[in-house]
Amino acid sequence: VQSIKEACIRLGMINVLQIAKQELLRECYQLGDTQLDELSQAMWANATATATAARFLAQSVKLDSPLLHDAALFHNIGEIGLLSIVAKRQVAERGRPDFRNRVIDAYVEHHATLGARILEDFGVAREVVDVARLHHDIVALRRAGVDEKLGLVVQLAWEMALEQGFGYPCRDHRFDVTAICDQLGITVANARLTAVKAFSLLQ
Repeated sequence: VQSIKEACIRLGMINVLQIAKQELLRECYQLGDTQLDELSQAMWANATATATAARFLAQSVKLDSPLLHDAALFHNIGEIGLLSIVAKRQVAERGRPDFRNRVIDAYVEHHATLGARILEDFGVAREVVDVARLHHDIVALRRAGVDEKLGLVVQLAWEMALEQGFGYPCRDHRFDVTAICDQLGITVANARLTAVKAFSLLQ
C-alpha cells in the first residue's frame, strides 16, 4: 500500500469507518489514572476484539456488518463510562485495599443502564442502544423489537474474546458458546475459526 487513498480503496469505506470509530473511541479508555489504567486498557482490548470478531461473524449469521460492529463495540461502554467518573472525581473508597474490587462491582452492576444512556445522548442507532441495555437478556431484547441474533452474536464475540486472552476483571455473567451457536444455526468450530481469524488482525 503506497498511500492513504490506496489503503481506503483496498479496505473499503465501511471498514475504514469501523476502524476510525475504534480509534476515536480509544481516547475514552486512556484515563491517566495509575490505579485504573491497567483495567481500562484491558477493557479497550476486549471491546475492539469483540467488535472485530462480531464483524467477521456477520456474514455467517446474515446480519448487517456495520450495525453488528457498532453493537459489539459499544455494548459495554457503560463500564468505561463509570471508570471515567471514578478517575476524574474524589472517591471516598480510593486508597482502601478493596478499592479496585469496589470499582469492578460498581461497573458490573450499572454498566448496562449507564451505557444505554450514554449512547442515547449521542444519538446512536436504537438497536445499538438496546443491545447495550439488554445484552444480558435476549428475551427482553426480542421484546424490544430488536433481532435477537444481534445480541447473541455480541455475547458470542465477547465470550470468545475472553477465551483468547482479551479479558479483564468483570465478574460478569458468562455465556454458553455452544447454546448460542445452536440458536444462531452455526457450529462452534466454525465460529471459533472465524473469531481466531478476526483476532489475528489485532496481534
